[in-house]
Amino acid sequence: EEDRVALFQPFQQGESGMRQGGTGLGLTISQRQLGLMGSELEVESRVGEGSCFSFAIELPPAREEVAEEGIEAWSRVTGLAPGRRVRALVADDVAENREILSSMLGGIGVEVEVVENGKEALDRMEESLPDVVFLDIRMPVLDGLETLELVQEDERWRQVKVVAVSASVLDHERAEFLQAGFDDFLDKPFRFEDVCGSLAQHLGVEFVYGEGGEEESVGGMGDWRGISLPEDLVSGLVKAAEFYSVTEIEGYLQEMESLGEGERRLASHLRDLRRQHNMEGIIEILGTINHG
Repeated sequence: EEDRVALFQPFQQGESGMRQGGTGLGLTISQRQLGLMGSELEVESRVGEGSCFSFAIELPPAREEVAEEGIEAWSRVTGLAPGRRVRALVADDVAENREILSSMLGGIGVEVEVVENGKEALDRMEESLPDVVFLDIRMPVLDGLETLELVQEDERWRQVKVVAVSASVLDHERAEFLQAGFDDFLDKPFRFEDVCGSLAQHLGVEFVYGEGGEEESVGGMGDWRGISLPEDLVSGLVKAAEFYSVTEIEGYLQEMESLGEGERRLASHLRDLRRQHNMEGIIEILGTINHG
């Protein structure tokens, strides 16, 4: 019983726990995380038999499940449906993040404006009303949550969809963002399929799709075994693809085109993948290329 009282205190362990090692923080952290979610960790123990830890938690309803074929289709999006206009505002203090997301959106025909913080986002909304705003959670001057509160207070902006953007967070933090009033949440690094899915779900956007044939699919590898590329070109292109740096990718592709006919064909194929935001496909193909 004495052990049960101390279990949830930091750096405290029962006799059996000390024999097994550890820091004595696991239950403390779990209890605090549950407290943030409005619950608590309960324990039932029987000496010599063991302990049972449990909790009950209320969660928001899950969003409508998206069929796998829908996700696959979004990876083949090439543009907005004819006659469809979408205006987006991207607020992020990191230039690379702004470039990646605005490139994904602009690549399918979305009209995109970019700003560096929440205050600039509000100023821009005063001038031109977007359909959707992508707000980074952590920004100087005015962060994402503070900006959302001001958007919610203004009747003129009630119809604007607001999407939270942040690096990977815990599930309970994601739930808190949605409960605060964000319409959706996007993880960094961005995935093209998630961006398209968010536009479809919250704005009812319809798209034009590629054929999804061998040449346009992730598996459309082709045979490039006869090509040999400089080591620095391959490594630089892989790094640029990993960071979704479309400007750097284009620079490397132009360098590749100057090397010969086969290299020009490869560069053209990789550029098609870049337009589809298929960075994994680019990296996969480069892994098959001779270089040195």
